[in-house]
Amino acid sequence: MGETLGNREVLEAEIRRLVSPDLAGDFTKATTVLLSDFPPGPVDAVFFHSRSFFDAEKQGIFILAADLIKQDKAKYLLIPDSEGERIGGTTTPRETWPGISLWTNRLVETLGVERGKILPCPHLIPGEHGFNTKTEAEAFLATSVERGFKTAVVLTQPHQIVRAMLGVVKTINQKGLPINVWCISPQSTDWNKRVKGSQGMERKPRVEHIQDEIERVLKYQAKGDIASFDELFAYLTRRDNQ
Repeated sequence: MGETLGNREVLEAEIRRLVSPDLAGDFTKATTVLLSDFPPGPVDAVFFHSRSFFDAEKQGIFILAADLIKQDKAKYLLIPDSEGERIGGTTTPRETWPGISLWTNRLVETLGVERGKILPCPHLIPGEHGFNTKTEAEAFLATSVERGFKTAVVLTQPHQIVRAMLGVVKTINQKGLPINVWCISPQSTDWNKRVKGSQGMERKPRVEHIQDEIERVLKYQAKGDIASFDELFAYLTRRDNQ
């Protein structure tokens, strides 16, 4: 599976292969909708989720992030305020991802983004620097509330967009936040590239991480940590009807 197959086709094929028929319909619908859920106009913020090593190409997701700012499609890039520490209070940098300093330098020095357009988003637990996708969403939304942002777009790789958006919707619903959020991912993805996954673990072809993502979504939904598919669809309907 390479760049010749579209992201949607790759993901939907894996969902059909890996997910039971009673769940595959909602999972496929969520994937299809979110991969085409572009904002109707400029937004206040981009929720730029961290990515593990080798999973954030300069010519892919970084170009997309930079272009959103430079083309005035978004006002600010929000990045987790972490140097890649692991969850649990460790202080070792770059254990799980390259960290905000490297990402900021790449965006500013290589891609020409104004430094003032990049906002570090601190963890909601004082002293904690290790993030996961859900706590990144909580940090992005807290910073958005502080700044008075009303619109945003979630930016991550295609196979992570469902879990990322489910986390955002869960927090929005829990806290009753008045913010409209859409999704965006790179349109072309090298599914054969060997990348690391959650918390910097296990380097393998990107396509093999799809199963891990599906399993996380179902596990976290069962625990109530992220929104259900019904809650996601209800949020999208409410957002679009405003």
